[in-house]
Amino acid sequence: MGTYSVYIPEHLERMVKRRKGDPSAAIEEDIGLLYALLDMTGKDMAGLFTEQEMALLSEVFKNDEFEASRLREWPGLLAWDVEDVERYEKLGAQFQVNADVVIEKLEVLTPVQALWLLHSIRRGDDITSDSGGD
Repeated sequence: MGTYSVYIPEHLERMVKRRKGDPSAAIEEDIGLLYALLDMTGKDMAGLFTEQEMALLSEVFKNDEFEASRLREWPGLLAWDVEDVERYEKLGAQFQVNADVVIEKLEVLTPVQALWLLHSIRRGDDITSDSGGD
């Protein structure tokens, strides 16, 4: 694969520097582990959301940014965002879904599942099939 220029925030750079060996190899290993975890999470979550629910979620979260430092709060934040959008924009009717059901599904996600969901939306994955995204 190619070489990429990536900005690494100071706190993450300190974590990488604490590891022994080549920092690039450490980052490569960490990214590989992260993607393996996301892939496994996606497979476990296959079919949780219907195609219409995912269309709603994609519309709501297409431009949202969530701070990594608040990862533990993401499931609740996702649910609150859908609730707020539904209150003002009534997207549930447009996408033919019960927004309350979607909100309930979001509230019980783990932080890693919430990360997977946002990551999949941003990549444009088809996460309604049994493949769980790749």
